[in-house]
Amino acid sequence: MSHDMFKRTGNTLACIGLACAVMAVSLLPSATAHAQDLRAELFRDAEEAWSAASAARVEILSPTSYEKAQRLYRRAEENLDRGRNIDDIRKDLREAIEHLLEGIEAAKIAEVTLAAPLEARSDALTAEAPQYSEAIWVDAEEKFADAAEALEDGNVKRAQKRGDEARLLFREAELDAIKTNFFEETRVLLAKAEKESCLLY
Repeated sequence: MSHDMFKRTGNTLACIGLACAVMAVSLLPSATAHAQDLRAELFRDAEEAWSAASAARVEILSPTSYEKAQRLYRRAEENLDRGRNIDDIRKDLREAIEHLLEGIEAAKIAEVTLAAPLEARSDALTAEAPQYSEAIWVDAEEKFADAAEALEDGNVKRAQKRGDEARLLFREAELDAIKTNFFEETRVLLAKAEKESCLLY
C-alpha cells in the first residue's frame, strides 16, 4: 500500500469514527427521554397512590403498610436503574400500591381509635416539641408507632393502651417545649436589654 493510499485510508477511518461518535452523542437525548418516559409510565399509578397515602398520613397512622410499600417502591427504582426485568418492576409496584391502599384504610380507623393521642401530637408539634423537647418527643413517637402497628395487627386493646401512653408523653413534651421556649426567649430578651444598657454608659 502506497503512502498516499495509507493516508487516505487513515483519514477515512478517522471520519467514520468521528461520524459514529457524533451519532452516539446525538442519540443520547433520545435515550434519556425514552428512559424518562418509561419511568413515568411504570411509576405513574404508584406515585398517585403515594400522594393519596401522604394525604392520609399513612406514614404515622399505618407504619407497617408504609414501610412495606416503601421497600418495594425503592426496589423497583433500583431495578429500573439497573435495567432489570420490567415485569418484576411492575410486580413490585403493584404490591407497593396494594400496601398503600391497605394503609389508607387502616389510617381511617386509626384517626378514630387514636384521636386523642393524635390531637396531643398535633399540639406538641405546634409547641415545637421536636426541637425544644426532643427526648420526650422521641419516646412519644415510639409509643404512638407501637399503637398504630398494634391497630394494624387488629389488637385494639394494645393500641388503645399504647396510644394513651403516647398521649401523656406528647402532653409532657408540649409543656416541656413551652417552658424551654419561654425561658430561651426570656434569656435572649435579657441579654439584649443588658447589651443596650451597656451601650448607654
